[in-house]
Amino acid sequence: MSHFWSGRNVVVTGGAGLVGSHLCDLLVHAGAKVLVIDDFSKGTRSSLKHLEGKIRIQEGDLCQPNIAESFFAGQEIVIHLASRAYGIAYSPNHHDEMLTFNRTLNKRVLEACAQCKPERICVVSSSCVYPDDAPSPTPELPVMTGEPEKANIGYGWAKRELEMEASQLAVKTGIGVAIVRPFNAYSGRYKWEGGYSHVIPMLIKRILDGEDPLVVWGSGNQTRNFLHAIDFARCFLAVTEHHAAADPVNVGYEETIRIADLAALICELSGHHPHLVFDTSKPEGRMIKSADSTKLRRVTHGIQPTISLREGIREMIDWYYRNFSHSA
Repeated sequence: MSHFWSGRNVVVTGGAGLVGSHLCDLLVHAGAKVLVIDDFSKGTRSSLKHLEGKIRIQEGDLCQPNIAESFFAGQEIVIHLASRAYGIAYSPNHHDEMLTFNRTLNKRVLEACAQCKPERICVVSSSCVYPDDAPSPTPELPVMTGEPEKANIGYGWAKRELEMEASQLAVKTGIGVAIVRPFNAYSGRYKWEGGYSHVIPMLIKRILDGEDPLVVWGSGNQTRNFLHAIDFARCFLAVTEHHAAADPVNVGYEETIRIADLAALICELSGHHPHLVFDTSKPEGRMIKSADSTKLRRVTHGIQPTISLREGIREMIDWYYRNFSHSA
């Protein structure tokens, strides 16, 4: 962390969430004055408890008119992480809901930025903006290339609109706008969403719950790049500092792991060894999702991950025992 953040007033929407809470840790460490805005539908107060007295927290629904303006007044930097998205079990039947909610949320946030005129904004897009036939590793394709990822098409369209409208805001107002396109995040601050949870927490809970056989959605051959939420937070801040140019930057790397190998790794580290069954009748999303990190490394002066997947899975196993095991 550089001196760039020291003393600055920074508002973080969705700051109680998976990535947002880690981002607040980094900002506090860097000397920023942090205001978190969250409706706690996905974030948790416990993720910020250790920052009590060091940050301000406002509970609020940013989809409501004039709420964002009241919070953004006097803020120098807005980091917009708030969104609503769930795992692949939820999205197929809720595309319209995802589009409508996220579109409204993003519209309110950008309108407030236009009125309050912070120096910089970081808008968090998604790798879901990319089409299913995107090359892998995926470079920063133009935002309207093909259709968004079909498994998350409503969410993908909302994020495309966010990018385009944020870029227009930069042109009209001169506000510095950073745009990040994150791939797959995880950490031990994940809020369990039941059957709609994302792949790493879902697999860990089912394996440690003792399911045997363990039925895994899809062929198991689909591959993903996973990055710990701490490293996402580091990248978001670095891009905001060094590349507020309304020019999208992937946040993710080239290395991938097959879902079958991910399940095997969880089994190895947890000591549970169920029989794995792959259900190809279930959706599995894009076959390969990995990021071309060339631009990310260039604009951030070579930023690299600090937490390996093995380390992160061990943390997620601890997450399971903290949240679900009576013998923890």
